[in-house]
Amino acid sequence: MAFASENAHQSWSAVFAQDELHAGSGLSSVAPAVFAGTVAITRFAAGALKATHAQSVIVVGSLAAACGTLTIAAAPTLSVVILGLVTAGAGTAVLFPALLGIMSRNVKESHRGRATSVITTISYLGFLLGPVYVGLWAEATGLRGAMTAVAALAAALCLLAAPLLRLSGFTGHRSCRRHANGIERH
Repeated sequence: MAFASENAHQSWSAVFAQDELHAGSGLSSVAPAVFAGTVAITRFAAGALKATHAQSVIVVGSLAAACGTLTIAAAPTLSVVILGLVTAGAGTAVLFPALLGIMSRNVKESHRGRATSVITTISYLGFLLGPVYVGLWAEATGLRGAMTAVAALAAALCLLAAPLLRLSGFTGHRSCRRHANGIERH
């Protein structure tokens, strides 16, 4: 859901600006650049966040992504679309790193490589399917409706974050357990 939302914006924002707002090709090309720049800046800035805040980061990030995307869906002008893209970009940018942080805290070190590979593969499937998702919704409801469907993905992630993290055993805090060989962290 995180990468599906992210690549939906990256792939469709210029089309949205041109088709829905009749911005020229030059101005429309600003949309994906603004989105990508926001994602990059946010990922660098959010790199210092601790995994103990992962649930909050996922909830706030997905909520920002949903709100930004709804702003885009209703935008009357390119400047409002840009505001929505900045909000959605900042929101989606923190999701994948937070998910990786959760995984790295909850998987034994000997299994982290495989777990990282599985999570990354699943995430990139979302990345590949995000533009297709928009295309299908755009065909059925138009681009504004498709953006609303992308907002629904982010809202669903927001609603599912807490139950899924509880199900995965994520508590947000490291616990220690004594074993014969010393202390093992989880």
